[in-house]
Amino acid sequence: MVVDDESRSSGAVFTELLPEPGDVRTLSDRLLGQGFRCVVLDGARMRADRGVFSEFASLLEFPGYFGFNWSALEDCLTDLDWFATPRGYVLVLLSADDVLLDQPDRLQTLVGLLHRAAAVWQSPVAIGEAWDRDAVSFRVMLQVSEKGRGRWIAAGAELGAEGL
Repeated sequence: MVVDDESRSSGAVFTELLPEPGDVRTLSDRLLGQGFRCVVLDGARMRADRGVFSEFASLLEFPGYFGFNWSALEDCLTDLDWFATPRGYVLVLLSADDVLLDQPDRLQTLVGLLHRAAAVWQSPVAIGEAWDRDAVSFRVMLQVSEKGRGRWIAAGAELGAEGL
């Protein structure tokens, strides 16, 4: 998988991940080699919002002050300054069918939050400060069934073909 400049500027946030789970390690290694930070999240652990907060906090190494709520999740996803800024961030959601399955009304909240986080990262910061940066790609790849795909689309995820 190669990330090209056209797809980086397209504004697309969600894509479908078609490989089997065993192929994710290869995908992750390839993305790392291209300068991306790839984080693989397990949707089976994210059936309710508390699981969403825990999985993101653990795998994205959120600071101790993370508040385990939607606002805190958005704050941390739009900051991530504890990482050196990579070429981009790729969140891979395995078993995406299970994400917020116990609280289906919250999936739209998560999708909206991920869209907003992507918009922040995809906008360059150039105000003459130490935190200035170029635009950074932010993508979410979903391993999802046809039924699960419908849930994500209904929640506002515009799913593109596999790729970044």
